[in-house]
Amino acid sequence: MTATMTHHGKQRTKDRMGLSKKLADKKAQEALDFGASHAETSGRLNKYFTSLYFRHQTANNIRIYHRYVYLFAGTTVITILHLPKDLIAAAEKAQKRKAEGVEAQCS
Repeated sequence: MTATMTHHGKQRTKDRMGLSKKLADKKAQEALDFGASHAETSGRLNKYFTSLYFRHQTANNIRIYHRYVYLFAGTTVITILHLPKDLIAAAEKAQKRKAEGVEAQCS
């Protein structure tokens, strides 16, 4: 699946991540491929994902990648949010579990 970005998503990439709009599509694709999804989370992080889903009902695919939350509608990035500081450790664990699972499947 190829990730695309809305104009708003590109602007949020520039504002919140400090990246150029040209890099926005690349980061969106990385988030879609390597980011932790709702099903791969647990505890408070899962509860946070659920609250985002119900708050932004057009976002049916939410990913956490490098301390940012990407809200996708299918494969189109709607917006990017900062991950709350109290959830960073849980998000890093979820991403680590996902990376270990991907490595195990490749071996």
